[in-house]
Amino acid sequence: MARVIARDVYLTMWVATAAQNGNTPTYSGTAREIMCIARSYERQVDAESIDLAALCDTSTKQQMTRRSGTVNIEILVDNNVSTGGFLLQPYHRYPIKVRARITLSDASTQFIEDEGVIKSTGLSLDLDGTVLETCTIQLGTHGSSW
Repeated sequence: MARVIARDVYLTMWVATAAQNGNTPTYSGTAREIMCIARSYERQVDAESIDLAALCDTSTKQQMTRRSGTVNIEILVDNNVSTGGFLLQPYHRYPIKVRARITLSDASTQFIEDEGVIKSTGLSLDLDGTVLETCTIQLGTHGSSW
């Protein structure tokens, strides 16, 4: 029998009230707040820059222009939760805020908060009935400062 180990990563997510339309997203407070346990959490952030050095400069000068990246999460879907089933499947292309609470090996807790748009979603069902939902969130898609 497969066993899902969801350890030390808890996610709190706020989904916007409408799909991405180019405007600043509106979140409905706690109405769609979802707290769940992540089976896996991966965060990749990239910074882009332009070179500002002059022809005779002896050092590199960079101006940061934007940050982008992705958050990949795999969520354990519990059929008994009050969300009524899948957590993110109906919200493809919706802006989302994600706060990850990660417990480190020294028992300290760190919070990482990101904001982006739900780029892709997926489902997997194991033989023992375990349902996992996957989600990729594209960061830096509507100009938010994160």
